[in-house]
Amino acid sequence: FRSITALTNPIPPPTPEEVQALIEGTRQRAVGYKESLPNFICVKVTNRSIDPSGSGRWKHRDTITGLLRYHDKTETQTVLEVDGKPAASADPEAIAGAQSNGEFGGVLDNVFNPSTKADFTWKETDTLGSGTVQVFEYRVVKGYSAFSIRGSNGYEPTVAFHGLVFIDAATRSVRRITLVADDLPKDFPVHSTSIAVDYDYVVINAHDYLVPISAEVGLSHGRHEADLNTIEFRNYKRFAS
Repeated sequence: FRSITALTNPIPPPTPEEVQALIEGTRQRAVGYKESLPNFICVKVTNRSIDPSGSGRWKHRDTITGLLRYHDKTETQTVLEVDGKPAASADPEAIAGAQSNGEFGGVLDNVFNPSTKADFTWKETDTLGSGTVQVFEYRVVKGYSAFSIRGSNGYEPTVAFHGLVFIDAATRSVRRITLVADDLPKDFPVHSTSIAVDYDYVVINAHDYLVPISAEVGLSHGRHEADLNTIEFRNYKRFAS
């Protein structure tokens, strides 16, 4: 993940009017994000680690290399390799263990779609490269949530969630977003889950587009077990069918 740090000389917080304008401007960009993307392909590399005891001692499990296609506002994935060897199946569902999708607009829509009625609270101003980002805490209650988690038993509950969003005030675009699930059912095999996605500008067919460049997905399950997926998106190219 890119370094985002607190300002050494903190500036005054934005006014309530500035906060409202920034959130609404970012909402418009986020909700229309999938419409703004071209058809493209990229390589998605997922390094999966496990912590059997929940003590923070991670062990590398495998590396999954796949091809992600974004065509007509729809994201599809195929598996190419597992640990550098040709995959037995191109279907991601055929691989056991924690996996994720929806980094291209799904997370943004879960937070910024007006139907979620997310509650935003300004937190601080941080630096990102040579620019600044406004950091907000947010929360979405279960009654308005569209975020669901699929367990190993096939059950897929919709849950409340909260997190942070880092907004480039100059462009009103999201540069980082985190999501942490709240109040998972007690009988659900997954006890906790979190997502973080970093966005940056990448040239696709001679144009700059803001796209995910990295992500992390963590979850805990069983008695003490935990999984961590660290994801990189590489080699973006225009896709023509």
